[in-house]
Amino acid sequence: MEVTRLKCGGFVVGSHICHNIGDGFGTIQILKDIFDLARGKAKPGTLPVWERELLMARSPPQVTEIRQKYEALFNEVSRSIFDDIMLATPIENMVCEYFTFSPSDVAALRCLVPLHPVKTVTSFELLTAIMWRSRTVVLAYQPSQHVPLMITMTARRRWSILSDGFYGNALLCPIVETTISDLCMNPLSDTIELVRKAKLEMTTEETCNRWPIGWQLCDELDIGWAKRISGGMPAAAGNKSPDIISHFVYKNEKGENMIVVSMLLPRTAMEKFRKELIAVWLKNC
Repeated sequence: MEVTRLKCGGFVVGSHICHNIGDGFGTIQILKDIFDLARGKAKPGTLPVWERELLMARSPPQVTEIRQKYEALFNEVSRSIFDDIMLATPIENMVCEYFTFSPSDVAALRCLVPLHPVKTVTSFELLTAIMWRSRTVVLAYQPSQHVPLMITMTARRRWSILSDGFYGNALLCPIVETTISDLCMNPLSDTIELVRKAKLEMTTEETCNRWPIGWQLCDELDIGWAKRISGGMPAAAGNKSPDIISHFVYKNEKGENMIVVSMLLPRTAMEKFRKELIAVWLKNC
């Protein structure tokens, strides 16, 4: 962690994470603990807990459930590395853009989904479904190909074995997949159900054997010096993670909670993606 003081009187706190050890949620917790002490508290509000052994694999290792979709996904990647434009395009030939959605944009997009008497559509489910479909369209895959969606989630407050102060890596990575034709031709509500299905597929087996990448921001960080202005990752994706799409939240000048979704695509596909997003989804926003 590094603190840089600015001439204006403010400062920037930067941190770097090794995901074999910790994750964004745990880092935010550690920062909150440090800031509690910096504000003069005798001890942090939540004491940090290591307890990494709680998520260690069984001894000896025992596979209780075969996750064929994971193996199929990685086998498909290895076979199609030269056929998939996302895998074959060098990172320097890609461009990253950030797409902003206001509360009115999200409300207009929700109108595209038929009302359900029980279920409500979250902003994450809605925007993930739209971005997934639009990205798939512009990459021009074959209709019979399968396209997966992998979501990074945290097991915190979902699994009773984890203490409130646990700050190690507790991320998991559920996957759902469908064919290109079904994804692009079926109603948007069907895509949202796929996103929801991925969110619900969380098991101990997945978490103990795969450690995905993730980050989460927190608006509660307070060092007691001045108002926190913003925070986030310095870049949406790196050389080793070109398929990561991140969701951010910030307040605009009106105090509205805006949602920003990053997208990394080959230069030739980004302009098509922008047009697809506007022409198909945002035309009435």
